[in-house]
Amino acid sequence: MAIKKCDFFQLFYQPTKEKEIIKQLIMELDEKEANHVIKTANDVLNHSFLFDMEWDMERTHEPVVFKGDIVWDILPKDDHEFTWQFNRHRFLMCLAQAYFLTSDEKYVEGFLELIKDFMRTQGDPTDKRNTTWRILEIGIRSGNWLKSLYLIQDSPLITDELLSEVYDFLVLHAEIIFNEHNPYCYAGNWGVLENHGLFLMGTLLPQNEQIVSYRKQALEVLEQAMNIQILPDGVQVEQSPMYHNEVLRCMLEVILFAKLADIPLKDDFVHTIHKMAEATRYLLKPNGTEIAGSDSDTMNGRPVLQLAATIFEDSKLKFSPTEDLSYDNIWLLLESGRRKLIALPYRNPDRTSLALWESGHYLLRSSWQTDADLLHFDCGSIGTSHGHSDLLHMDWVVEGEDVLVDPGRYTYVDKPERYQFKNLKAHNTFIVDETQPHKRFGSFHSNSGTTQMKSPFLQKGGYSFIEAGHSGFMHLDNPVWVTRRIIHLSPELYLVVDDSYTSGTHTYEQYYHFDAGGHVTLSDNVVLFKNKKNASGVILDQNMSFQLIDTEQANFYNEKIPNKTVLCKKKATGNQTYLSLLVKNFSKTTTIRRGPVVLRGRENPFKKDMVEGVTIHHKDEVYRIILGKVEMASVVDLYEYEGCLGCGKVIVFGPNDSTTGGVVLSW
Repeated sequence: MAIKKCDFFQLFYQPTKEKEIIKQLIMELDEKEANHVIKTANDVLNHSFLFDMEWDMERTHEPVVFKGDIVWDILPKDDHEFTWQFNRHRFLMCLAQAYFLTSDEKYVEGFLELIKDFMRTQGDPTDKRNTTWRILEIGIRSGNWLKSLYLIQDSPLITDELLSEVYDFLVLHAEIIFNEHNPYCYAGNWGVLENHGLFLMGTLLPQNEQIVSYRKQALEVLEQAMNIQILPDGVQVEQSPMYHNEVLRCMLEVILFAKLADIPLKDDFVHTIHKMAEATRYLLKPNGTEIAGSDSDTMNGRPVLQLAATIFEDSKLKFSPTEDLSYDNIWLLLESGRRKLIALPYRNPDRTSLALWESGHYLLRSSWQTDADLLHFDCGSIGTSHGHSDLLHMDWVVEGEDVLVDPGRYTYVDKPERYQFKNLKAHNTFIVDETQPHKRFGSFHSNSGTTQMKSPFLQKGGYSFIEAGHSGFMHLDNPVWVTRRIIHLSPELYLVVDDSYTSGTHTYEQYYHFDAGGHVTLSDNVVLFKNKKNASGVILDQNMSFQLIDTEQANFYNEKIPNKTVLCKKKATGNQTYLSLLVKNFSKTTTIRRGPVVLRGRENPFKKDMVEGVTIHHKDEVYRIILGKVEMASVVDLYEYEGCLGCGKVIVFGPNDSTTGGVVLSW
């Protein structure tokens, strides 16, 4: 279709009109990233490709260099993720931004060389649908082409003839997404990313009846997708912080460009996206990075919050009082968006600690400062294809620094490392008979599932209480139901209680994966973790054996580093309880011991598999806890433990609590 340059670009989004202001902002706010982008653009001119941008979801660490013709369907190291990421054409954004910042036409020349070669050699999608024309790449690539073209539109090399050819080629992209729509699009991130691209084509391409039909269908699909795949607590169903934020980023761009183009959106649709942003705020670690849960990396989550805070004008989404635009957001929000973000007052979210109930995330946070403590507990569903076996897993952050971590994902290639990072042993959890609750086949498939039990999150008397269990070991010949209870006793103490319910003999394991950034030592039943900021400890259950083992941690795709893990092990018969005490600012005088519980005034203690007492000494504080494994099945009376009396399943008697009654956390 013949297109005039003056008709191709929509007037509501004209970053080139603010060129000098944007260049100044870029150099003021993130000159380092600007130089990184220009270096990347220069490498691309030499046909050297490395994926190390902040939101390259499958990063690479060695460049792929083409000495001759570009092989668009190249498959290095048998990793299809390179092929697919390569064909998303994120590198075109680097070329376009380099031209915008330098006005050097060599970047436009390189841009045109690449897209013309791609259109010439890959113009027919037939037989290329799993390489250069996979539908996910079609959606992402179309957005990258369009946003890049808007940045280089002032170049004399961008001609009517070129834009007419590009228009037809992008319509080919749109037609595939438009015509191949099916209900799968509602279920996961693929449908969102595809239709985000379709929406951008329907909004940023020259408007006619055909183009508008793309936008309308994209919005219909995205509205249904938000209704289906976003849980009531705002978490995306795949249970991966990275994919949650990628979906959120795409949806925020839809809202942004809809506002610019004066396209109406449904209120409940916008509200759901707002809930997603609120979930992101709660799930980010104090330093602003993602928890590496399921298929995720420790990416910087602050930019997506900046975008959300600005679009929704929501002070509680602003990460810090001095928050300013990230490099990528400057290109989207422009100078007017920056003014809006800076003018937005900073407010803490409503709660520091809470449960995202439907997704099963519990978050115990000391404050909203970047040096806060955070304990994250996961007892939600696996999260379909991108989910890991992380039932009852904990992440622990002390003074803003990681202590206990999820080791990440490392790879999608179907090889041993894929399962190493995905299976239960890769998480800080409790395992029976070295079995896996999810039977894996292939990188993204499982033919078994579990049921989870979650108790409501409780804060009472200065304590926080979490309890959850799952059916992952009920398939054993002698079934086992397991639960984990966490009692946050004080700012420095977390008591972790792992229970098994069974009549048989089983081998139990606990895993504690420590961040690679600290030094780990194991002495008797005490693990000490030291980093630049603090010394934290874990006192392990003396009834188990302990071993410090070498493991690996993957903060980013295709990159793994050595870390240390403590493995605790015990073979036992019948119901069991294993205790661990997480201690911030560890002291050698901190102790934990068990003791018998009796009925008031009686001498005969209850069996330990029914109820027992725990005493913790830490600095000048003493905590006594009555821990019941089952209901209080006796004559009407009170439990008694070391002079403390109470009625309930979990009762805490702290330094400031009455020795009669205590604080009941579970009945």
